[in-house]
Amino acid sequence: MEYKQVQERREWLQMRLRGIHTAPAGSDKDQTDSEELPNLTPDDIQYALIFLEKLLDSNES
Repeated sequence: MEYKQVQERREWLQMRLRGIHTAPAGSDKDQTDSEELPNLTPDDIQYALIFLEKLLDSNES
């Protein structure tokens, strides 16, 4: 059960960092999210994703 929750959090995080949202089309939330991180490059996002995955992995141990 705990592994499934970690996996779901990881998937959610990956979707958020890649800008893939499951919110309905036309949602104002999408615009707000992109404004919160305006200066991140794709490399910054990839670095953050790897870093956060390592944190999740260390919490599994």
